[in-house]
Amino acid sequence: MGLIYSTNDFVDKDYKEAMTCFEQAYKLGLDDAAYKLGCMYAYNLYGMVDDKKAEIYLKKAYDKKVKNADITLAYIYEHQDKEKDAYECIKDST
Repeated sequence: MGLIYSTNDFVDKDYKEAMTCFEQAYKLGLDDAAYKLGCMYAYNLYGMVDDKKAEIYLKKAYDKKVKNADITLAYIYEHQDKEKDAYECIKDST
């Protein structure tokens, strides 16, 4: 449901509802939901950028080897001037 509310052209986009759906999915143990939550915080899809929350969720997704979590987490680390951590994420993705 979170994907429908955040990306679908057939319903009005509702990022608040998408966030709620992703949070519920995350609590149920769906690793991809951590990635989606991290992206929503990283790319201002919830009305605010929150690098700390983005980092928390993306790190959880990265640890579970969710696709693209490594690159997105590296992006967050770059914005936080954590070049060493960013490099480690990129290095692990190759």
